[in-house]
Amino acid sequence: MLGLFNSSGESLRRQLTQQTRVQLGKVTSALFSRFYSVSAKAVNSSTLWLSDSAPRYWTLFGSSIQKREDAVRKQLEKYYITKIVWSPKQYGCYLHFLNPKEAQMASRVLNQGKKKTSTAFVVEGNPFTEDLVDRRPTLMLQLKLKGPMLTDEEIFSQFRRFGKMRDLTIDEKAATAKVVFDSIHSANAAMNCMHLKKIGETMLEVSYAPYARFKIPWDVIASPRLIVPIAGATITTITLLIDTIRLYFVTQKLTLESAVDFVGEQAASGGTWATHKVTTKEEELKKILDAPPSNVLLVVGPKGTDKSSLFKKLLARRMFSVRIDCSQVDTVQEFMDLVVHDIGFRPSFTTINTLLSWFSSIVPGAGQASVESQFRSVLRALERTYLLARAPPVIAFDEIEHFLRLLDSDNKDEVRKATAILKLLSSWSARLAQSGTAHIVFISNSTFSEAALRKFDAFKTLPVVHMSDISKEEAKGYMQLQTKQHLPKPIRDTLTDTKVNEIVDLVGGRPADLDYMLWLMKNGRAPTEAMDQMLEDAKKVVRRKGFGGELFGKVVKTPWTQSHLWKTMRLLQKQDNVPYDSLLVSVFEGNEVALQALIEQNLLSIAILDGKKTVSAHSPLYLAAFRNIMSREKEFSTGMDKFVKEAEITKELGKIEVLENELVRLGRYMYNESKLGLESKGRETKKLMVKTM
Repeated sequence: MLGLFNSSGESLRRQLTQQTRVQLGKVTSALFSRFYSVSAKAVNSSTLWLSDSAPRYWTLFGSSIQKREDAVRKQLEKYYITKIVWSPKQYGCYLHFLNPKEAQMASRVLNQGKKKTSTAFVVEGNPFTEDLVDRRPTLMLQLKLKGPMLTDEEIFSQFRRFGKMRDLTIDEKAATAKVVFDSIHSANAAMNCMHLKKIGETMLEVSYAPYARFKIPWDVIASPRLIVPIAGATITTITLLIDTIRLYFVTQKLTLESAVDFVGEQAASGGTWATHKVTTKEEELKKILDAPPSNVLLVVGPKGTDKSSLFKKLLARRMFSVRIDCSQVDTVQEFMDLVVHDIGFRPSFTTINTLLSWFSSIVPGAGQASVESQFRSVLRALERTYLLARAPPVIAFDEIEHFLRLLDSDNKDEVRKATAILKLLSSWSARLAQSGTAHIVFISNSTFSEAALRKFDAFKTLPVVHMSDISKEEAKGYMQLQTKQHLPKPIRDTLTDTKVNEIVDLVGGRPADLDYMLWLMKNGRAPTEAMDQMLEDAKKVVRRKGFGGELFGKVVKTPWTQSHLWKTMRLLQKQDNVPYDSLLVSVFEGNEVALQALIEQNLLSIAILDGKKTVSAHSPLYLAAFRNIMSREKEFSTGMDKFVKEAEITKELGKIEVLENELVRLGRYMYNESKLGLESKGRETKKLMVKTM
């Protein structure tokens, strides 16, 4: 009986001990979480990381991400969120506010309540936002310590507030540390909030520790008897599945990207002219894009007329639509890589070509696909994706003139590839537009893009929408509104109506120049100082690009001469626009390549006035720079006038010399002819005398 009591008592004691341990662990964890939930020092950050708030990959289609965003905005309706950046791979998002105070208050709202599903943390560092496929979140974070070493306690106190930690190790020799969390959400929060945070004199670089990869047993499959069947089966499987895989990734990319608020990004800084007001040109383009597509569209306008910003605004939240920025394209391969990246075409051709290169070493004939066939695959994937869209999507190729320049390249192989790509693109674009499947838009800063595109049969009937500067009245209204809303009070007090008129007289109605002027004043520049800086910068560009940084006759490697530009500037000193044909004949002597080169270099521009083609400075600011150089820089102006006159005299003397040489040659010819004639006549006379004797 005593033994039974002892065994029952021992069992009860063990049970109570186990329950006590569990309760003690919960209490300890709660105390640690409570103690380390807030930073001891206020952080001057206006960004929050909302952990475990993004939908999983398989729920991204449809309106899931939109519902999550609406729920967050509703919960924080008292606070102005400038933008929300989603990171589905890390199951969270960034919330950007106007100031740190609003961010702190919003975090308290998000973290209160018993039914909360997400946790908000203040971003204390400078996180690197990426969507690299091979970088996957892991429970282990690797820390690189740049500066004095931190102790275990210091690292623990910094990272414990993000969640329970499993382990912490420090390598003092390598100046690194590893932190292992209990959940992936804690690791993601620590990664996004602590990267590049400075603790005292020490900078933290936080990254995910590499995950363990499966090691291929090469010693087992080294035999050709195994390699060939395995490789053949692999290639066959990939070939069968690759189109479906790519269709999935393209659809994911185009639907996810269209859910990002591009306009909200501009709201906090005041935006641009395009985001500030619904203009007549925007209404015209919106009407075209909302109607069923019938033809490919070309949008042309000088650089700085807000074409890119306008299309970002038009395509914001437009499902399956994409804008491809071609401004950095220098080769056909770069254009291909850009299109593949922007539409989410995966696996990319680089991956497939690597696999085929390896397989071709085993099976001859398994070579890489040509550029034409690769681009055809990209267009086919896009076309299949567009069949899922409810409304016709838009694909816009911005600054397409950079790709069109490859048609005039000295590299014959590049010309051949570019021509083949454009033939495929033109026929594909025309078919999709005429069938009502999608809108295809080409955006260009160059008026010569129209002629380059019309060389292809599918673009013979290419409608063109011309973008231009806004009127001076619109520019004044825009400046006055932005002054009231976004400029500091000291600058606002000095910006009178007279000063606004002076600014508009200088920069005209070029939206990019107006926005740059506002940016300078937002950063403390007085209006007069900002105007002087913009004018001096424009003059430097004209001197560097137009005259090559050299003076008076030194040879520069440009299609135009210094005389060409200076004579044009003299004509524009008296009038804002010069007839294109008159300038081509009188100044450039029919050398249209030189005139087009000045336009392509953004020193001159083409405008249509009363149905006639005219030439002016690249922008009103450049026109002011031209006139300032000629009126204020007396030494340079006098020297260039003298150089131009000397060049004209030298040219005329050269013509006279050529004429004199021709006259000398003609005189010699006539002298020789007369001499031969006299000799012939003498011989005839002598023969007659012999006969008479």
